[in-house]
Amino acid sequence: MVKANSLKYLVIVALFVTLAVLIFRGVSTAAQSVSKAKPVQIKWLIAHEPVSLFDRAHKVFVDEFNKESDGAIEIQILGPKDFGSDSGHLLTSDVFKALDDGQVQLATVVVAGLKTVDPELEVLSLPFLFKSESAAGKVLDGPIGSELLETVNASTTARGLAFTFSGGLMAIQSNSKQIRNLEDLKGLRIGTINGAVSEATLQSFGAITIPLDSGKGSPAINKLLDTYDGIETPYTRIDTGSSSTVPRYVSETNHSFFLTTILASDSFYNSLSAQDKGALMKAARAAAIAEREDSIALKEKNKAALQERGTTIVTVSPDETVAFKAKVVGVYAKFVPIFGEDLILKIQNAQN
Repeated sequence: MVKANSLKYLVIVALFVTLAVLIFRGVSTAAQSVSKAKPVQIKWLIAHEPVSLFDRAHKVFVDEFNKESDGAIEIQILGPKDFGSDSGHLLTSDVFKALDDGQVQLATVVVAGLKTVDPELEVLSLPFLFKSESAAGKVLDGPIGSELLETVNASTTARGLAFTFSGGLMAIQSNSKQIRNLEDLKGLRIGTINGAVSEATLQSFGAITIPLDSGKGSPAINKLLDTYDGIETPYTRIDTGSSSTVPRYVSETNHSFFLTTILASDSFYNSLSAQDKGALMKAARAAAIAEREDSIALKEKNKAALQERGTTIVTVSPDETVAFKAKVVGVYAKFVPIFGEDLILKIQNAQN
């Protein structure tokens, strides 16, 4: 009888233990579900206009990250206005302050603006370096792009994640004359915000360059069209809405690229698990591809809008393009000691 009671007691204890384990597992699963239901909120600063180019890209970023990570995030997009700037642009120093202070975890900045902290990145501004937009994407998403992003990691307090356009191929907008060839550019005063390489390029074409303050933003710079003979710019940054700044002519010289890059603060990146770091990189690359596609689409949209407003689009012929390319040999010779011949050749060969 005693043995029977003992056996019965053990069975009851076993049942209670089993029930406790099941309850614990249920609570744990519920806690995990609650955790998953509350994604981490992060802020992404687009430090330049047009901020809308990241409308789709940031959603792609979130979807990709949440698919690849062991957690979940939601992103709040901020622009220059959220940091008190009405110019449509923030200085690179202000962007790094926002990253370093933890005000934002991600930021997108103009590559030319990084030249003071990472001079090697300006290699991407070399004239006729990329054969096309698709060729540029291939290089930027490949090993060479990763190599260049590593220079950001080594030179700054941020982690380079991916390259975006927010611009793309450069043209010259003008109110004074159509630019079809080198002769048309000779002696013209052309404004540029794309750095020393762009200045040297335009000078090799015979132009007189006027360095413009990128901190003033595209709207203010576009208003300088009547001050200078022309302004170097991508289509995405030409004002198509205001009659006072719509240019009479846009010449598609396509002589270089205007690029941006996605950064993560070191503190945010280092707080992530190894899995989430990988998810972050994949998400940034996916977002960059989406943004570049949308930049190209915006270029075509702005081009059509300009034509409707009366702007004459000037296409530079293949023969004249050859003539332009012949003039930039000296530009490459000037900057080879800075960027290294090997890097330039790797970029060129990666497009073959």
